[in-house]
Amino acid sequence: MDLEAVLLHRLSSATLKLPPAPVVALKLAKLLRDDDSTLEQLATVVKQDQVLTAVVLRLANSAAYARSAAVVQVGNAITVLGRRTLQDLAWAHGLHQQAMATGALVPLRRRAWREGLISAQIAQWVAEVMGADPGDAFVAGLLHDLGRVPVIGVLEDVLAQHPSADTRSEEGWWSLIEAAHVQAGQLLAGRWSLPAVITEAIVSHHDLAVSSPLLEVVRVTDEVVRLLDGAPRLEADRLGAIAELSTAQGEALAAKLPQLPTFLDAFREPKGDEVAGVIDYELRLPDELDPVAQVTIHVEGLVLDADVLEVDERYLVVARALRPSQVVRLVVAGQSLHARVTAVDEGRSSLAPWALDARQQGQWAAFVEATRARPAA
Repeated sequence: MDLEAVLLHRLSSATLKLPPAPVVALKLAKLLRDDDSTLEQLATVVKQDQVLTAVVLRLANSAAYARSAAVVQVGNAITVLGRRTLQDLAWAHGLHQQAMATGALVPLRRRAWREGLISAQIAQWVAEVMGADPGDAFVAGLLHDLGRVPVIGVLEDVLAQHPSADTRSEEGWWSLIEAAHVQAGQLLAGRWSLPAVITEAIVSHHDLAVSSPLLEVVRVTDEVVRLLDGAPRLEADRLGAIAELSTAQGEALAAKLPQLPTFLDAFREPKGDEVAGVIDYELRLPDELDPVAQVTIHVEGLVLDADVLEVDERYLVVARALRPSQVVRLVVAGQSLHARVTAVDEGRSSLAPWALDARQQGQWAAFVEATRARPAA
């Protein structure tokens, strides 16, 4: 089956099924456009969604906002976060609901949502350090690749009708999604009646012939995301290599990036006795690795053991197939670090420490040194 041709036909069809716009995000957007709207009205809309309420409270109580006392009321949390951040969180949560929809390509739905969240937060920081208007940056970062969502929906429909078409690897499916996401995003932007400036970010972020301050922020964001993928820590000089960023701007952005895991971890959804969210895997490593060592993997209520095949400054390789590009929490000697799955091959996965601050990078280096000093088998 020529999946590319089928996808192109579906995207050009007037009968293409598109997901609905997030209801709570639209309600909040309407209220926020009204200068007379009250904090109580905003809190009432937020409390209509239990999970969004948890996200708002969790982020307001996170280290990023450093409160002396716990925030327990939604209204107070909105005051701490600010109205703009509330709107941003509502859009992000709305896309989360779509990411959790059932289908043959659920891992790719979750990946699209996770990548959108990472881009959203980085876009806001990029706008701040570049002196651009940060007002639309978060939503532009979140939604500029929005077309991935309907493309995944089309492919799931095709697979439901033709199960034998499922012959690609996850990366193969992702390449197909990337090739069609701009066209699908334009359709979805029209259906959702998104503002012109956000629609332009969706339609033109790969078209260098089109320029605007927000597009520049989005393009720099994509560069930062690319550099961060598989990097323990982005130093200012590497960020300064991006043409649009000065050394000082690179330094300011590098200082913000270690906050990414905290932001992502705010999007956790209770699921029975477990928690599902952006970070699916938790890997717990012993204080020191024995000659034949194992790591304990916690995922979706399961506890799995996997042999550690290799560990150095750049990678941890385990004998277990994880999902590509997944953000993973590493617990090393009781300390929480984060990594991304950079490669999966023949039942083994390579994980690279990710978005570490200087202290965490030192912890990882000390752990690697301890494993190298272990006695030979």
